[in-house]
Amino acid sequence: MPDCDKNKGSIVHKAVDYIRFLQRSGSITFEKWRDEKREAEETIKALQTQNKQLEDHIRQLERELEQAKRGAGGAAGPDPKRRKGDAA
Repeated sequence: MPDCDKNKGSIVHKAVDYIRFLQRSGSITFEKWRDEKREAEETIKALQTQNKQLEDHIRQLERELEQAKRGAGGAAGPDPKRRKGDAA
């Protein structure tokens, strides 16, 4: 039965080809996942830095606001409806 041997050899060959295909696909998928993970981590780090800078800026503005309130001594400020140059 030489045909059976050829058929078995063909099946084994196709199985090996498929295993190699799966290995390449898995490797490509893993590399893609790894690259996406690295990019996400870099984005997270950049956003954390930006968030810290914004929080620092907010604290600075809050300090400036408190200083401005103390400097005004509680007195009412200029009328916000009144524009420069308008007659009183």
